[in-house]
Amino acid sequence: HSFNNKLNQNHIDNIYIDLYNTEQHKRFFTNPIILIEYNDIKSENPVDLIESIDGHHRIEALKLLYLKDPSTKFEFIVYIYKITTISVIFF
Repeated sequence: HSFNNKLNQNHIDNIYIDLYNTEQHKRFFTNPIILIEYNDIKSENPVDLIESIDGHHRIEALKLLYLKDPSTKFEFIVYIYKITTISVIFF
């Protein structure tokens, strides 16, 4: 799930193409992928407990890359923030 904007397939495809066309040892992301994990929510679906704050297009591009070449090796930074309470403001 993504916390911010919707997925843009064209943007995903462009990231994928850049990754695919770059030599494996030179692939990198300039920014980390940032996720939040909700600790105080009960859910039968664990996917509901993690959201992408930044990097959801990169995650989708990585999925495409690994589907094309499962032996791909690629290191990147992921920050995971564990959240224990949720505050929602409605206007």
